[in-house]
Amino acid sequence: MNDAIEKIRERQARPLVRLQERLPDGRIAVEIYDRSRPGDEPTYDFYCSGPQQALDPLEDPRCWLKANPMLGITITEEYLKARVDLAKQIPSKLNEILRLNFCMWTDADQAWLSRETLEPALQSFDTSKHHGKRLHLGLDLSQNRDITALGAVVETGAKEVLVEVEGKKTLVSKPTFDAWVEAWTPGDTVKARELRDKLPYGTWIAKGYLHAPQGQTISYRHVAQTVAEYDRDFEIAQVAYDRYAFRQFEEEVKELGLSVSFVEHPQGGLKKGKPTEAAVKAAAAAGKPAPEGLWMPGSLRLFEEALLEGRVRLLGKPWTWASATAGELPRSTPALTPGQRAGRSIPYLERCTAG
Repeated sequence: MNDAIEKIRERQARPLVRLQERLPDGRIAVEIYDRSRPGDEPTYDFYCSGPQQALDPLEDPRCWLKANPMLGITITEEYLKARVDLAKQIPSKLNEILRLNFCMWTDADQAWLSRETLEPALQSFDTSKHHGKRLHLGLDLSQNRDITALGAVVETGAKEVLVEVEGKKTLVSKPTFDAWVEAWTPGDTVKARELRDKLPYGTWIAKGYLHAPQGQTISYRHVAQTVAEYDRDFEIAQVAYDRYAFRQFEEEVKELGLSVSFVEHPQGGLKKGKPTEAAVKAAAAAGKPAPEGLWMPGSLRLFEEALLEGRVRLLGKPWTWASATAGELPRSTPALTPGQRAGRSIPYLERCTAG
């Protein structure tokens, strides 16, 4: 209700803007109609720059006028300051405010986590130092348009965390983790998808952040070979997977002679995977009820908890966290949805899966 009232008030104070023409250099020609004037005639035509802004509107008010030429006339600085404060306080509002108040392009209408939450976890570390340890993998397969990603998580130790138990705060020991991602995209279509997605795939490939084997589709042999290398260097506990294209990948694994444990982990928030036979037998032997299968809301909750408590380090690569957004499914079931332009295979899904 408060959001609706705010939008009504904004509509009464701000003018009607009609797009006339989008110019090749990024400028936009518009007509402004001042709604406070009788007859609703346009007051003037003008040109303003598009979403490319040299300054950050969340940090520097000097650029507010660039996206709000009627600042001080039909829109106040107090209003924009309140919107900026809201964007800083509530991550899910950030992208909406950047788009609607500052004409900035965003990958999606809502952000999953704030930059302040993610940046402390993004660190550099040598994964080879974990060789020989127990490793959990999460797999998300694609074919010709998106990114195929393989997430890896290894337990590194423990940390004392203050939690509330039965109304009382107490210190408990929780495990810590290191996590990283391997990712592939079809090499023959990189340039076309750079134009479509407006993302610097070529730069990421050149810096080694993204693998781009030749072809218009991803050969699952590349992914299977990486799993084989991990099997050589680590003790693979299990590989969590979503059903999409998994049977094709399974054939590649068999051809390489790999013997690893796979466990189903749907990416959607409405269905749980089947528990492994080993987990069912272990529960029965202990006299406990059969365990539930893996599912995205549960994995997401555990991953967010570890992230907020400072218990996970993420091998920092600039694209791995740029596009993940928070979505809402029926029955208020939280899930991750991808950025609209960055493709459906967001590596953070794999970290949640593997965790």
